[in-house]
Amino acid sequence: ASTCPAENRLVNPPFLCSAPIKFQYANFSSHSYKNTGKGSLKLQLINQRSDFSFALFTGGLANVFPYKLYTPKLVAVSNKVSFLNPNAPVYPRLAQGKTWDEITVTWTSGYGISDAEPFVEWGRKEG
Repeated sequence: ASTCPAENRLVNPPFLCSAPIKFQYANFSSHSYKNTGKGSLKLQLINQRSDFSFALFTGGLANVFPYKLYTPKLVAVSNKVSFLNPNAPVYPRLAQGKTWDEITVTWTSGYGISDAEPFVEWGRKEG
């Protein structure tokens, strides 16, 4: 964390530079966590075509007190969380084509060219 500067003064953990590991303090969205031991966090998961796990640590990132160094200790690990279709197309992009009346559509997919045939549907949608 000490080598992970905030992108701007309004940025809080999890920082982008710690990828692929993201973290939040337990009291980040549940301010009473220290008193009650109960809380909840909301995290956005992006399909990176891999399973996710969550871990709970105690001890903070860099709590230094006289004569003692508190380091993070693993308390619990969740079951794996998987996407229903990790190969599903994501990140659609539109770009100007070679001429004024063309458009280029691209996306990222986990399928190989022999696994699926890429296609785009367009047109008016009822309503």
